[in-house]
Amino acid sequence: MLVNPSFRIELERIKTGVTECAMPSHDFGFLSEYTDLTLTNPLLAKKLAESDLKKTKEYIFAKKLDLELVVAPTLSGRVVPLHLSPDIIVYVCRSDRKKVVEKKAEKMFRLELRALRKESLKDWLKIFEIEGRMLGYPECCIEKFVKLKEKSFYGESVPPETAVIIQCLEQDFFEVLRFFRNPSEIPEQYFAFFTSNFYPCDVNCRRAISIGITVKEHLDERLGRIYERKLVLNVLNLLVSAYNAYLLVKERGARTEFGKMVSGYFESLPSEDLKMISYLARRLSSDGIKFENEYLLRFD
Repeated sequence: MLVNPSFRIELERIKTGVTECAMPSHDFGFLSEYTDLTLTNPLLAKKLAESDLKKTKEYIFAKKLDLELVVAPTLSGRVVPLHLSPDIIVYVCRSDRKKVVEKKAEKMFRLELRALRKESLKDWLKIFEIEGRMLGYPECCIEKFVKLKEKSFYGESVPPETAVIIQCLEQDFFEVLRFFRNPSEIPEQYFAFFTSNFYPCDVNCRRAISIGITVKEHLDERLGRIYERKLVLNVLNLLVSAYNAYLLVKERGARTEFGKMVSGYFESLPSEDLKMISYLARRLSSDGIKFENEYLLRFD
């Protein structure tokens, strides 16, 4: 097993054939050295980042699986619309698809540039369509995500990230602490969260669940257990996001229906659960990758 199982397990979606590309969790903090350079010379930032990546264990491991790491300088974040936020994204893809993924990354960069210059929401939203399809997300989930992003920009809806959390709260989906303590026989719906930072159109989306189950069935017994723990962590991250919103509500007061919902939920929890969630929130914010890797290997 690779030192970074959080990175390793994400590659299985590619090997399973459900996607040509993935954006796995990684510990490439050293790439932050080049984020400012993306503003002035993105090609040089990409070249320098690629040179550093080739020295990592993750790169060596990916090459053994006939996969490639693709560096993609970006200008705009995926959360706040039309906001300058330079970064370096690392995709992993099949070796024979590297040029295709690089062309798509270049197209997204051009869209970011145009969106920022012209304050074009349409161009910014197009990025989610391109990236979502490249990462193998279900079309229904991509369409819902883009629609809610647009509506939230005009104040007509909550963002898609918040919409998923609301669904989880409404459907008592956050029994995740129980499965975090004992990650066995997880609910089928957890397979809808088949990768990090993915927001299905519905927590019961059959297409998303099918992808997660397909990946699980492809894995051997040990990797299958690790994958199920990763699904638990993906849901746990949603719980932590809801908890962070609750902390803001405590400080500012519940001004929205969502604020009242998270307030009511967390204030109904036993004190020991709140302490555990608070601890997990600190760990995930301080060193999320290290925490994930420790957890994924804890039960071996």
